[in-house]
Amino acid sequence: MKIDYLLDPILPMNEPVTIYTAGGKGKSIFADYIAVLVQFGIVADGNLPFIPRQCNVLYLDWEADAETHRRYITAIKRGLKVEFVQDIKYLKIDRPLCKVMDTVRSMVKRHNIGLTIIDSQMAATASGTPGLTEAQIASEYYNNIHSLKCTTLTIDHITKQGMISSNGIEAPYGSVVKYNRSRSQFELRLPDEEEDSDHKEFALIHRKFNLGRKQRPLGIAVDFSNNDNELGWLLFSNCSIKDNPLLEKVLRLPVRIKNLLVSKGSMPVKDIA
Repeated sequence: MKIDYLLDPILPMNEPVTIYTAGGKGKSIFADYIAVLVQFGIVADGNLPFIPRQCNVLYLDWEADAETHRRYITAIKRGLKVEFVQDIKYLKIDRPLCKVMDTVRSMVKRHNIGLTIIDSQMAATASGTPGLTEAQIASEYYNNIHSLKCTTLTIDHITKQGMISSNGIEAPYGSVVKYNRSRSQFELRLPDEEEDSDHKEFALIHRKFNLGRKQRPLGIAVDFSNNDNELGWLLFSNCSIKDNPLLEKVLRLPVRIKNLLVSKGSMPVKDIA
């Protein structure tokens, strides 16, 4: 059966999706970008494949603050030339998700929310229900977001081991329940060398998908316009992973060999190795 998407090809309708990476690698900015595309029904430009079905978005934030969120949303809207003035629903939270679920469910129902973004799962489940194991805390989290009866995007972190590994890690930090209960998972990769640049190139790597084939790794470039430390606009566009030596290792080995032979011509096996 055809998969129904809220944001094609990464957010299946009414399913829990996770995007994870190390801290400070841009996952909240990417989540804000997704929020703008869906809230205003904007098809991505810059040769990116994202096609939304418009619906209201709720952003639950444990990580930053309302002003930071507003700055990025405004800059993304400028980059996309979005002139709609209505706000994306936003809630700054400093308590565990399990203790504010009545408020969240009420907001989802009252504002007819179709997409809820949780930033981040690690913070939302810290100091939660006493006496639960790590696996039980993760299960409780997915039970709670399932009760919202809408598409959910969870932002999460990877382990310290994953942060220092050149090849990344294939699951977010914590219990394997996180991997089992989410229907789709993506790793967002940003090389350390590009963290402080106004031009960043990410790889979005599909690590798990219960509903069908995983997507191929997608290159996403983000350009920041800064004027005297004032953020002007953000532009998202497609970029080539195979042409970025810091990202190409996310590609499967057969693909890397093929790309090498296309660019260099025939080579002895030892030189390919």
